[in-house]
Amino acid sequence: MRFFLLLILTLICFSSIEAHSKLTIDEFFNVTHFQSINLSPNGRYLLVASERPAWDSNSYEQSLWLYETSGRRKQLITNQLF
Repeated sequence: MRFFLLLILTLICFSSIEAHSKLTIDEFFNVTHFQSINLSPNGRYLLVASERPAWDSNSYEQSLWLYETSGRRKQLITNQLF
């Protein structure tokens, strides 16, 4: 199930990219890493933990998001720099 959700999220991300766009060095280093993706037992919510570089503070930003699977709404639960 986790693999299926990760595959769907990956396809959604890549569907918005132009057909022959080239990855720039800035895009390569600004990539967001998805550390954890968990589906609630009833399938209504998706909890996503992500990490991305915060260049202005020379650190990383970790975020925890809650997505509602039916309504496509998202809510930031917590956000911290380390």
